[in-house]
Amino acid sequence: MPRQARKLGDSGVYHVVIRGINKQTVFYDENDGKVFLNRLKLFKPKLNFEVYAFCLMSNHAHLLIKEEVSAEDKITAKIGDVIHRLLTSYVYWYNKKYERVGHLFQNRFSSEPIDDDAHLLACVRYIHQNPLKSNLLKNLADYEWSSYTAYLTDEANFVDIDFVLGVLGSRDEFIEFHNMQEPRKFIDVDSFEKLTDEKLVDAIKALFTIDNLYKLNSGDYIERDENIEKLLTIKGTTVTQLSRVTGISAYAINDYKRRHK
Repeated sequence: MPRQARKLGDSGVYHVVIRGINKQTVFYDENDGKVFLNRLKLFKPKLNFEVYAFCLMSNHAHLLIKEEVSAEDKITAKIGDVIHRLLTSYVYWYNKKYERVGHLFQNRFSSEPIDDDAHLLACVRYIHQNPLKSNLLKNLADYEWSSYTAYLTDEANFVDIDFVLGVLGSRDEFIEFHNMQEPRKFIDVDSFEKLTDEKLVDAIKALFTIDNLYKLNSGDYIERDENIEKLLTIKGTTVTQLSRVTGISAYAINDYKRRHK
């Protein structure tokens, strides 16, 4: 089956998630993180893109990048070109350092287009709050492998902070904004884990403690909504797959999502 075309956004801004193959660690020590970020910094003027946010974790990384239009004496690269150049360069260095061969990252990175300013701000906060979700720290400013601290200083760095600070108004507003939990959902490492129908059935049976899935679509609208709410907590599936496996129509599931945004 051919791959589905990656969704393109009019804004040219993308949230990108890259992950080590088989969840392999890709940043073992401080120097690994520094080399990766130096590669990102190196390719910025060459490929003419902007970086609004990043966060490096042990086996994956989040990037918020804006593609740029053609400019004199600069190469314009699409998001796929940027990530390919970045990862190819880093993997070459990494394999040499650790005396290994072969792939390091999942073959196909995951990305989603960012639609507007509010969506972008939410994504910046989501990326910066990743270490909190992993219980690595309680204060975002203590995590040195994200772009959060780049927004708090006037020192030159490769993160393009002016747009985000301009929308929020000030650094104080930026800090206050990040003190609130981000409610919107974005792609994450779980986006790489796609459940088979068989595994999804097992997950649903365990979640509802039932033997037969027909019961999920046999109640009234209120009960069905309650079932849909629980089904949507399962990671690694889609509305189409949930509909196919449970018998609940895709329209009903999407309607629930629309009513509970």
